[in-house]
Amino acid sequence: VGPVSSNWDRACELYAQIKGTVVDYGVCHSRDAGHSRFGTDYTGQGFYPQWDASQRIHFVGHSMGGQTIRMLEILLQEGSGCPEDTNPLFTGSGNWMRSVTTLSSPHDGSTLVGLLGDGLIGFLKNLIVGFAGITDETIFEALYNFKLDHWGITKQPGESFNSFWNRLESSILSNDNTDLAPFSVSEDGARKQNNLGRQTYPNTHYMSFATERTRPERTCIFWVFCWDYEVAENGMFFLLRVTAGLMGNSEVAVEKRKNDGVVHWESMKCPTSSSQGKDNCRRYNGNWQPNQWNWIDVPYFDHMQVVTTNSWNDIFNYDRSAKKLYVDHAQRIISLNNGNLANSFKEDYGLAGQVVDMSEYDQSSEINKWHKVSMASSVFMGLLVVGAVLLSARKLRGRLRKEQETDSQEEFNELEMQGTVESRGESIPSSIIGIRDPAVSAFASTKKSMDEGSEVSPKSMYDL
Repeated sequence: VGPVSSNWDRACELYAQIKGTVVDYGVCHSRDAGHSRFGTDYTGQGFYPQWDASQRIHFVGHSMGGQTIRMLEILLQEGSGCPEDTNPLFTGSGNWMRSVTTLSSPHDGSTLVGLLGDGLIGFLKNLIVGFAGITDETIFEALYNFKLDHWGITKQPGESFNSFWNRLESSILSNDNTDLAPFSVSEDGARKQNNLGRQTYPNTHYMSFATERTRPERTCIFWVFCWDYEVAENGMFFLLRVTAGLMGNSEVAVEKRKNDGVVHWESMKCPTSSSQGKDNCRRYNGNWQPNQWNWIDVPYFDHMQVVTTNSWNDIFNYDRSAKKLYVDHAQRIISLNNGNLANSFKEDYGLAGQVVDMSEYDQSSEINKWHKVSMASSVFMGLLVVGAVLLSARKLRGRLRKEQETDSQEEFNELEMQGTVESRGESIPSSIIGIRDPAVSAFASTKKSMDEGSEVSPKSMYDL
């Protein structure tokens, strides 16, 4: 779905991709937002076209994806409220979701939006590039689709990611546009979405994973004036360390300081900024009940690491790895079907007539093999990083030396043209002697000779 689109537009795109239809953003919504009503045509490409209230499915979403899933549920349950909408997505079709799982999702919005202000757009750009694990001018530019056709904005052939982003910023991408991601993930945007529907719906199971990678700190002056704040822990993704400190500063409300670099911890538990409050929100106790939010604390992942499988924990500490988190939750999801996978899934994968019980899943052989591969790839990547750092340092040292030599020569040329370089030592400015350059000893030696009365021509100085 569109990475910078609003949760409403993303929910419409998600629905069309699953059902295999044309994206319909709704008559009233598209008119109010100022974009086209229809988007990409997914006819014949649906993930699960038979999806409806009798064949419910499980949803898992990371970050804003969790909000998007909830918006899709609200539209299916409540409808769009627009009499002109006839699409089943907007007519209150009922409960189509078996379970909803969110990871690091800003259910109540993120304080980072308000803290960054005008800098949010630049951070969003860096987050998209950083999340992809690659930089500009790569295959990323050719593959990443922002799905903004309904806004009349498409990536041109040969257009770089930076050029496209600049064009996006100058047209629709701003904090003031309430039909784009910046508003949807803000606290005001989340509150608006939460009030469109209920916190939970009957017969649907809800689970959230709340990630955190900061620790509390205290600074005092004379043990009298003290202030508390949160700082990034070692191991946090480098792009998020600054934002983690910004979100955890002492001016932020205490309950909103703990964070994963993008979302504060309390917001990830469940949606509470609605009329229902926290009544249906509880820590998971091993019994996954429907019609209430269950949350699990994940204190060893930041916002990025929870969706990667090549972190330090994945290699050396399986019990605190992302893979174990996913395997354990897969067991929970399958348990909702009494240990059986859906018949359609088993038919697609040649498992018809079989019972698939995740409790009998033998992890040891696969984990050991996977650890060896991860270890090898991590060591290889580590060597590449070290080599790149050493090469960069060597190039930087050479460039600085060249710049120093250039500066020394330019300064001397300027002094020579001004006629300040004479045969008497006292006429040479002391700044010449202080130039930080390998030739400084030669200059010092020359000045000593001149001080002793020896004649040194300007050309000799220039040659030095």
